[in-house]
Amino acid sequence: LYYLLMLPIDVILGDRPIGTRVLAMRLLSVILSTFTIIIAALTGKLLFGVQSPTWLLVPAILLFSPLFTFDQACINNDHLLIPMYALFLYLTLKWSETPLTHKRVIALGVIVGLGILTKLLFLTAVPLVFLLVWLKERGHGLKSLKSASHKLALFTMVLAAVCGWWFVRNCVLYG
Repeated sequence: LYYLLMLPIDVILGDRPIGTRVLAMRLLSVILSTFTIIIAALTGKLLFGVQSPTWLLVPAILLFSPLFTFDQACINNDHLLIPMYALFLYLTLKWSETPLTHKRVIALGVIVGLGILTKLLFLTAVPLVFLLVWLKERGHGLKSLKSASHKLALFTMVLAAVCGWWFVRNCVLYG
């Protein structure tokens, strides 16, 4: 997905020197990374509360991390992967204290599916969704097992709808 986001820049600036196009792509990467800082701040507020200034440590640690700042000069799909994973983790933490509705399961399926299309590393989010559903639905016997099964099936169907076509395409194309 990251490279698809960069395509309009390359098309619009196609007649410009390569340095101009690279600079524009780097600027978009910095903008995407800004979302990571914002989501980190929201996560800090969620974890520590707004009354305590401790929440500021979460975005500050990220912002002043040498590797994070250095990486902003590169053009790679990590700039979309990181804010998407940060959003996934934020929503998972936020929804861990409230009922896990079908709309939320669908949202997680869409986010994880788009993340997998961005970079396969996002597959690590799938077990976290399973863990979240299990933690939310445990303790009520057969009823909770049925509810958890329905939610996991819904998540899997949404995930397959969002990114499954890519894997089918690759199997057909590459064998």
